[in-house]
Amino acid sequence: MAEQFLSMSAKAIAKTVGTVGSPLVVISELIKNAVDASATEINIFYDAEGRTITVRNNHKGFSHADIALLHEPGVSNKKTGENLQNEAGMFLTGSKGLGLLSVFLLSQTAEIKTVTEDHCVYIIRLNKENGSVDSTVTQEKSEDFYTEVILKDVDYEIIALLSSESEIKKLRHICTYLYKPELPFPNMLLNIKGQGKTQINFTCPFPNMLFDVNFHYNKYTQQITFQCISPAKTVNEDEIVFSDFSLEALQDKMRTAYKIKDTIPTRTNETPMVSFEDVPSFEGRILVYEKKLAGERLKTYGAGVNIYVNEYALYNYLAEENDWLGLADYSQRKKVTRLKPHNVFGYVNFPEFDESTEKLKISNERADFIQDMTFRKLMYLIKGVIMFAIFNIDVADKNPKYKEHDKEPETGDEGENVEVEDTTTPAQQDSQNSSSDDGGYGTTRFDSAGISSTQENGDDEQPYKPEEAYAPTPNARRCLEFTSSEGKVIAALKGTDNLGDKIYGLVFELSRLETDKHRYAVTCLYRSLIESATKKFASKYNQVSLESNNLEASVICALNYLGNQIGKNPNVSDKKIKQCRETVKKSKIIDILNEYIHNETVPDAFKIQESWNTMKEYIMMCLLA
Repeated sequence: MAEQFLSMSAKAIAKTVGTVGSPLVVISELIKNAVDASATEINIFYDAEGRTITVRNNHKGFSHADIALLHEPGVSNKKTGENLQNEAGMFLTGSKGLGLLSVFLLSQTAEIKTVTEDHCVYIIRLNKENGSVDSTVTQEKSEDFYTEVILKDVDYEIIALLSSESEIKKLRHICTYLYKPELPFPNMLLNIKGQGKTQINFTCPFPNMLFDVNFHYNKYTQQITFQCISPAKTVNEDEIVFSDFSLEALQDKMRTAYKIKDTIPTRTNETPMVSFEDVPSFEGRILVYEKKLAGERLKTYGAGVNIYVNEYALYNYLAEENDWLGLADYSQRKKVTRLKPHNVFGYVNFPEFDESTEKLKISNERADFIQDMTFRKLMYLIKGVIMFAIFNIDVADKNPKYKEHDKEPETGDEGENVEVEDTTTPAQQDSQNSSSDDGGYGTTRFDSAGISSTQENGDDEQPYKPEEAYAPTPNARRCLEFTSSEGKVIAALKGTDNLGDKIYGLVFELSRLETDKHRYAVTCLYRSLIESATKKFASKYNQVSLESNNLEASVICALNYLGNQIGKNPNVSDKKIKQCRETVKKSKIIDILNEYIHNETVPDAFKIQESWNTMKEYIMMCLLA
């Protein structure tokens, strides 16, 4: 046995670990270590019951030199001399030797089982509390190389978070495999105890899209090559080169390459940049779709526009709510654009990125870049050049008045060439039909009494009714529905008591109201049904307390009691409880419904339907308990 102590003090370790932004960053670092070791198979195991997380790869174990350096965080053999690629030719992802130290965010102790170059099996134990590293060579010999990292005594809530749907979606996009399945990525499997295996790497055919944009920035020539492919053949598909990034030069390029006479700057163009020599080379692909759900399968997997370094993701850009490209701002500037957060997918990748030489720095938490001047220059190239071009191509494709013509197109009643002042919020725009320039509301104006501005006052006035043109974006399921077997449980409530009748009535009305067209009514009924089911459950069990002004607390109390019935009640399962708890505590569905009901926020029909399957399970567990 050889015992060494970490060269960093406990205070320094705590400070370093404290910068790790998320438990998934720890998993990501262990995956990248396995890729650097040329693994072809990586298995990740989450065991909430045993409170362990294990990451195992099937290739190179630690060398004796690696083991000797474990007590010196920040020292690594990677990217030294010509050691820049793994055996499969993929550029090494790490260089600082801090990846393994990140395990202390999740665990006080970690155990590594590894096979060295002489086929001996070593067990290495890391202890955060006393800052020690113990290594023991066993009597065992192994023909196969492997390394297994086991984190022990991990908090249950951490494993529950990592097992949640939102974090699994992020894990699916840990690498660029969706867009580059030809690269030699290892096969990655997630094993959650009690739930089976999940394939992390995934790819799927891309549905028909409006634009498929490919681009590349070369740091040596300081030029961007840009190509916009349109399946409908509506735009110039030639590859063009941007070498001058001033607004005037960009406008001229859009005029000569795409015949766009009037361009709309992005907010990024308002702060011009002159020098770009510090920005590293990058590449990417942007896919733009016509409607909010055109890329439904991609949306299901949580895809958006993510940022990768050496093909592996930076954590902050995996969050669906991170609109880092400012797509909501584009739709504010021009309602006719299809560049909205739910319509755009793709990636930006920094190939052969060497942290030791590049001036663009990755933050200690491995989640983002340091947002200095080099970062601002990078964002200018992505948002002020590439997204500027895509935005203006899209606007001109939708509204030809922005293009050069021998004769100006006439404006007419169809609204295609009529500019309407955009006063809607991003949330309202996202709920409107993307195929209608006026958002589906028409152009008639009404005064405070609801009288049309084109209408004469008289005795024969008709009462105001919203125009039939109102057509929010359709979703896959039109109503919040139960299955026929679930319906039998609900039907049995009719006539039992007042609360039973109310639940039956709420379900009756929900099953007949289309979520897209009656989103305000559906929101109120949806929340009332959750509350009524909770009251019904609480009426059976005194241990479940109701908070009169806090529905979320009441639901959590009910879920806690239901959790004690796992194994006793066939209608209750650990998976259902976890999913419901996540939707209520992490996704804040009760707060969202309250916001829709009590404030000016326009209900998001997609978000309502997205939460329905989980909350329906909660309602049924309450009614069947």
